[in-house]
Amino acid sequence: ILNSSWQIYIQNAGTFVFEIENEGNGCISRDSFEVIPDENLPDLSVEPADTLNCIRNSVILSASGQSSGGGIISYIWSKNGNILDSSSVLEVFDGGSYSILITDLNNGCSVSQQVQVAVDREQPEFNILSLDTINCRDTSARIISEILNARNVNYHYNWSQLDGSVIDPDGDSSLTVMNTGTYLLEITNLDNGCSNIEMVEVMGAFDYPEFVILQPSEITCN
Repeated sequence: ILNSSWQIYIQNAGTFVFEIENEGNGCISRDSFEVIPDENLPDLSVEPADTLNCIRNSVILSASGQSSGGGIISYIWSKNGNILDSSSVLEVFDGGSYSILITDLNNGCSVSQQVQVAVDREQPEFNILSLDTINCRDTSARIISEILNARNVNYHYNWSQLDGSVIDPDGDSSLTVMNTGTYLLEITNLDNGCSNIEMVEVMGAFDYPEFVILQPSEITCN
């Protein structure tokens, strides 16, 4: 026996019997009813997140929820326990782990999922070196570069001078120059858009021989 009043609050599913007795004649009427649970979880689909880099400063997180019973779906985005938004999409500017919680408002059932936002802002690290010294015989110098943290991606090389004049905007890892001075190389990782600049000094050695012309002897008739 669960209750002896005309109403009852039930927390569990199952078959229940309702019985009422006429206290005047002792006659009893009975009926039964079944409580069917609705514990169907909503379906949650989350799009994979893009990677934050030097080109992409923000990414859009997108989730889609569907109720098996046609109920309305609510959305809550959070990070580290802090609620961020209550829509199906969220724009984020920082990497890390984000949580999306959806709830079927028809039955109160919820599902959550973690979304990881990666960050790739690694700049190319490289050495740049002038192999030669320009002089009266060697009128050109070769500059080479080597990426220290090279990855399996394409790189763009932009050679320029200290005054800002561009020498080779679409060059490669080396450059041959005809003049002394300071040269700059900007290398850009075309995969994440991150770049770095280093400079090198091309030296010259122009030590001309010094000499003195002696006064010639005077020419005479003898």
